[in-house]
Amino acid sequence: RRVAKQFRQLKSAYKRGKKATAADWKKLKKKILRRYKKIKKAYRKMLKRAVVSYYKRRVNVVRSLKKRLRKFKRRPRSFRRRYTRRAICVAVNPCRRKRCSRGFICRVRKIKAKSGRTRSVARCEKKANKCSKVNCSKGKRCIVRRVSTRTFKGFRWFARANRRRFRRKARRLFKRLRNKRRRFARRVVKKYKKVRKSLRKRLRGRKLARRVKAVKRSVRRKLRRFRNRSRRSFRRRRAALKRRFRSAVRRFSARYLSYRRRYKTRAICVKRLKNPCSKKRCRKGTRCVVRRKQSRLQKKFIRIAKRQIKKFVSVRRRLSKLRRRKRKVAVRKLTRKLKRKLRKLHRLYRRRGAFQRSRKLVARCSSEKNPSHFLEKESLSLFKEGSSTRLKESPPCISEGSTFLG
Repeated sequence: RRVAKQFRQLKSAYKRGKKATAADWKKLKKKILRRYKKIKKAYRKMLKRAVVSYYKRRVNVVRSLKKRLRKFKRRPRSFRRRYTRRAICVAVNPCRRKRCSRGFICRVRKIKAKSGRTRSVARCEKKANKCSKVNCSKGKRCIVRRVSTRTFKGFRWFARANRRRFRRKARRLFKRLRNKRRRFARRVVKKYKKVRKSLRKRLRGRKLARRVKAVKRSVRRKLRRFRNRSRRSFRRRRAALKRRFRSAVRRFSARYLSYRRRYKTRAICVKRLKNPCSKKRCRKGTRCVVRRKQSRLQKKFIRIAKRQIKKFVSVRRRLSKLRRRKRKVAVRKLTRKLKRKLRKLHRLYRRRGAFQRSRKLVARCSSEKNPSHFLEKESLSLFKEGSSTRLKESPPCISEGSTFLG
C-alpha cells in the first residue's frame, strides 16, 4: 500500500509539471526491492509450514509473489490493467488427475504386473483425516464445516451497509414528511381557531353551530387530503430508494459472485466429547440431542399456542356428551376459531422476527425417543371430526417452513 501511495504521489507530481529525478526513481526502486524481500521471506516461512497441500499452496504463493513483483516493477500507468496472462509451472498430480476429490489424496504404490515385474502406480486414496493431518491430537476428531469465502463475506458486508443506508434515508424521509405534515396541521388549526372566533362575534345560535360544523368538516378534509398525499409521496420515494438499493446489490453480486464460490468446505480438529451437552453422562432414560437454538420470541409463541391447543382439547372433551351432529357443528366452530387465533398469533410473531433460522446449535438431555417439540409432534387430527381428544399431530403453523399461516 505504501509503495502504491508513493507511485501515486510521483504520478501526481508528473501531472503538476514537476518531473521526478533519477535519484527519486532509484530511492523508490530500493524501497520496492526491500519490501519484496520481506514478502518473500514471509512466504518462505509459510511454505515451510505446508504439509499435505504443499503443491497447491506453493502455486498460489508463487502466483501472488509474481503478481506483486510485476506490479512493483511496472510504471504507474500499467496499474490500470486488471489482468495479465503468464505461463507458469504448476504441480501435477501423480495419478494424472487435475485434482483429487475432496477428502482424497494421491498415493504412489508398487504393484506386481502380469509379467512378474513390479511397477509404481498412483491412485486417489481416501485420507484417514479430512483436516490434512496425519493424526488428530488425543481427544480430538475431524469435522467438516462450511465457511463463507472472503468474496462472499465482502458481498454480505456491502449488502448490509447498503441496507443500513437505505433504512437511514427512508427514516430521514419519513421524519421530514411527518414534520411537514405537523407544520401544515398547526397552520390549519390556527386558522380554524381564528375563523371560529370571528364567527362567534358575528353569529349566534343554530347559524353559528352550522357554520362552525361546516368549517370543522373542511379542516378535517384538508388534513386528510394532505396526510394521504404525504403518505403517497413517502411510499413513492421509498420505493425509488429501494429500487436503487436493490440494483446496487444486484450489480455488485453480478460483478463479484457470478464466477466465484460463496462457500468453501473446511475440515478442522475439534475437541471430542462423549456427550455434546457437556455432561459426563446423561440421566437414565435420556440421551443427548442437538437442536437449533430457539429465540425468546419463538419460545413465547410456542408457549401461547400450546396453551390455546390445550384449552381447545379440554373444551372438546366437554362436548363429547352432546349428540353426534351437534358435536360435529360445535367442533367445526371451535376449530375455525382456533385456526384464526393461531394464524393471527403467527403473523404477529413473524413480523417481529420470531421464526428466523438460528445459527446456534444447543445440546440437551432429552427423554423422548424421537425428540421434538410438543407442538411438532402433535397432529392435525384435532381438526378432523370423529378423532380422539388426544392431539397426535400439530397444526402445520408450528412446524418450520410451513405455509399454513401464510
